Amino acid sequence: MFDKDDFEAPSLAELREISNGTSKDADGPVNVFNLQGICVRHKSPQSEALRGLPAGIYIINGKKITIAP
Repeated sequence: MFDKDDFEAPSLAELREISNGTSKDADGPVNVFNLQGICVRHKSPQSEALRGLPAGIYIINGKKITIAP
């Protein structure tokens, strides 16, 4: 199983890039997966990929993203 040391929180700048859609390929389609490997968003624009998701840890483009409650 996963250990808390396996995860590193993204920097504030990375979170802003994702939420503002300013990162490279900002509106390219992305898939969002939960830690069980289930795709919870399929080909969603990156700028909207996290919108409306419940608090938790997600994987987008191989990066772990945490949504705090």
